[in-house]
Amino acid sequence: MIERALTAFANFFVIIDPIGVVLQDYRYLADVRGFSASTVEQHGLTLCQFLSRVRFADKDIATLTRSHVERYVALKSKQLTRQSLQNLVARLRGFLRYALAHGRIPKQLVTIDTPRTYRAELPPRALPWPLVLRLLSSVDRSDGSGWRDYTILHFMAYYGLRSSEVVSLTVNSIDWNAKTCLVEQRKT
Repeated sequence: MIERALTAFANFFVIIDPIGVVLQDYRYLADVRGFSASTVEQHGLTLCQFLSRVRFADKDIATLTRSHVERYVALKSKQLTRQSLQNLVARLRGFLRYALAHGRIPKQLVTIDTPRTYRAELPPRALPWPLVLRLLSSVDRSDGSGWRDYTILHFMAYYGLRSSEVVSLTVNSIDWNAKTCLVEQRKT
């Protein structure tokens, strides 16, 4: 499988001669760094797209400039999500560090910052409302613990309380006369 990826990787770069030799050497990703075949292929695709879009003198990789890299990243930032852009920037940075270390480019070109991504930055998924109603109606409220469970789920479903907020609720949190509930907010 790795051989197939390396062959595909090499075939990508035959088109871009004379820098094809440089890029073929870059398959050290599998040989030295131990990358999987699919990772090597992704790096190859990214570099192929980058080098085919960037216009630099005589296709000599030594003539690449920071502005070439920055323009390409700016172009791709309009097409990709932050996670995908972060992967693209990491691949470009890896290649540019490799090219500098092996004397292929004369100066450091890695000036691009990777886009920030945050854990669980995608919107939270919610259950369909009919399913929430079925869940609430399925709670056995014949005893106190059932009513407690129902109340917790009701607060979460109808008022959007977080689990940390529900846990901090006590009987004293409820003002029975004013018909209000005081919720200690853990997050802003």
